[in-house]
Amino acid sequence: MWEDRRVYIPRRRAPGHNHSATMTPMWINLLCLACAVGLPHLVQGGPPFFGNLKEFPPGKPTGANIGNICRKTRPIVNYSAKNLPQSGFTHLSRQGDAINSVETGYSRCCSQSDKLSCAVKVWENAMDNFCMEEFTTMTRQYHCCKKTGEQRKTCFSNDAPNSNYNS
Repeated sequence: MWEDRRVYIPRRRAPGHNHSATMTPMWINLLCLACAVGLPHLVQGGPPFFGNLKEFPPGKPTGANIGNICRKTRPIVNYSAKNLPQSGFTHLSRQGDAINSVETGYSRCCSQSDKLSCAVKVWENAMDNFCMEEFTTMTRQYHCCKKTGEQRKTCFSNDAPNSNYNS
């Protein structure tokens, strides 16, 4: 059964009004569930405010996956204000911008003769730009951004949920 432990959530009140809203753990879990149900197609890792976009980070282009990256029938998601929450989720917007940047660059690279080296440069630039943006905010940065050089690239590559680009 639920333990009757109260969590106090302070609210901004008029001066002289000192009541606080309280929520039991059951209500907090229901609230988190409602958030997760609202955007399941966008996030992985729990409720949206804790998770990442399900395509983030994008996989690093390799000789093994460049064919899938350039496959004309591969579904590509474009993130914008229309399909991302507008307040309190700026980390998702930064992730969406990185994915959009990668996909735009990949479409250019796939028409070139040296697709792979072009796609790798696009991916590296997008991940570096993502990290630069992460460090301009007061929120917790994506853990790979705290690394540098090859360690950062390896970290992003290892975290990629679809490194083969096969879905």
